[in-house]
Amino acid sequence: MKVIFNFRGTGAGNNGGTRTLFKSAIQLSKMGEQVEIWSDSSNQFTWFNLPESVPFIVSKEPSSKNADVIIAAGAGSVTDTIAIGNGAQVWYWVRGIESWNHNQNELIREYTSDIKLMANATWMIDFIKNLVGKECHLMMPGIETDFFHPVYKKSAPITVGALYSPKSRKRPGDIKRVFKFLKDKYQDAVRTVLLTTDTPSSDILCDKAFIRPTEVEKLKMYQGIDIWFAPTDNEGLHVPPMEAGLCGCALVAHGIPEAGMGDYAIHEKTALCYDRYDIKEAIRLIQSLLVGRGKREQLGGDLRKWIIENIGNRELNMNKMLSLFGCEG
Repeated sequence: MKVIFNFRGTGAGNNGGTRTLFKSAIQLSKMGEQVEIWSDSSNQFTWFNLPESVPFIVSKEPSSKNADVIIAAGAGSVTDTIAIGNGAQVWYWVRGIESWNHNQNELIREYTSDIKLMANATWMIDFIKNLVGKECHLMMPGIETDFFHPVYKKSAPITVGALYSPKSRKRPGDIKRVFKFLKDKYQDAVRTVLLTTDTPSSDILCDKAFIRPTEVEKLKMYQGIDIWFAPTDNEGLHVPPMEAGLCGCALVAHGIPEAGMGDYAIHEKTALCYDRYDIKEAIRLIQSLLVGRGKREQLGGDLRKWIIENIGNRELNMNKMLSLFGCEG
């Protein structure tokens, strides 16, 4: 099967959405499918290199002849994907509600276009159904369940980690507030760590920032963290908490659907979840995990098991994608 990921009108940059699509393209190629990535601008994604088996093709007038499936990389690629379909199946893989680039009327137009929809989280399927009444298939990308794994953590200091971005939807102010409380109250007994692609704001009390780490460096970072704090309020399927959970971290999560963690963060079962923007409650939940390691290890272990059993690795999920294309073709 020839599968094209179409970034024309969207662009490929350094963000989690591009990473998900590139990882999916690579996995499909490993499974023997012919895969290409198309764009009308150069590849700005630098977190890792694409293999030769997945060519990145820049073209103003691409030919989709012999393509079986064309996947729109974002809302900005939907119209182009339909236009160049040429008999191929055309899909829009919704990996987030792209309110940062498009207003609701524009999103409604793309959702209701003559294109099939799949989304990587249950909450987005519900959102699209309620918004436009259109069928949308669940299509998670999967995650490296073997690569991300736990190691035994020493008892002290307890380490709390979070994903930092200056973007408001990532809630950097909430991280600042939580980390300040922890450092003021517990000082060196609690260590604070950030995963980021940007230099953190100097007013965030962070003991160490991992800026654009390699995959191995990121693995070791997660393995040294006890509690992962995830305050974001606009994601598709939020990946870093899954990576942290596979490494045994206990998760304290923003418990709203659009935070993108509802498919794995289940309060008191696989995570501790707080209500919308209730940072006082987030702090209380983190504090509850600072006393004794039993609750932390139980939550981390249950989260890891849930992700493996209910989300699965990339090969499993890309096989589901191929089955979806086969059923719909």
